[in-house]
Amino acid sequence: MLFVGLPGVGFASKLAVDHLVKQLKAQRIGTVYSPHFPNQVIATNKGNLKAFTLKFYYVKVKNKHVFFLKGDLQPLTVEGQYEVTAKALQFFKEAGGQNVYAMAGLVTHPGEKDRAIYASSTHKKQLKALKKTIGSKIHNNYVPIMGMAGLVPTLSPLYGLTGTCLLVETTGEPIDSVAASKLVEVVGKMIGKKIPIEQLKKKAEQAKANLEQLNKQQAQMQEQPAIPGAAPVLPKDSLRYIR
Repeated sequence: MLFVGLPGVGFASKLAVDHLVKQLKAQRIGTVYSPHFPNQVIATNKGNLKAFTLKFYYVKVKNKHVFFLKGDLQPLTVEGQYEVTAKALQFFKEAGGQNVYAMAGLVTHPGEKDRAIYASSTHKKQLKALKKTIGSKIHNNYVPIMGMAGLVPTLSPLYGLTGTCLLVETTGEPIDSVAASKLVEVVGKMIGKKIPIEQLKKKAEQAKANLEQLNKQQAQMQEQPAIPGAAPVLPKDSLRYIR
């Protein structure tokens, strides 16, 4: 099974998959480069050069082959999102995969802790299985799903795969650790392993502070005249969440 977590509403899916990869000690098995990612790299405080990419990870959990796809961003163009989605699905198919689960946030007005999971799938039997396994629901309205969170599962049948989108309720705040924790809990049930979430909450708090600092830094830079060819210097703390 493949779980996809990319930046989106509340950063819920990205936070969740980042946390799952770390907790399960999944190993990186592939890196996706694309001309549809920004023509910009990051010079880190350790002297490394870091490009924007998507990465595949793999771990075996109780005889289950579990893959993750995560990254710093999604392709910037419609063409790029289709192209990268196709490459990712082909890679997963060639690895012997079968079921794809893309995760994302759905802005509602949820309670403080009670967050529902809404499932949509290319195969009805998946909806029945998920209802039994994780208690997922089917939304009673049409819900637009933007970006790769919708494309990856929807295009999965073209590669002989089953595609499912798992939407978690979120308040829409920039960093929603409660929604991310719910996704971690759900994945844990699906793979048969309970995943601790304490470190996720700490990471979310740090990410929120770093995001606020980065936005402030960018606002300050916009007020200053641009120098052609010059790279802005960002505080190192603002880049910790980009990894």
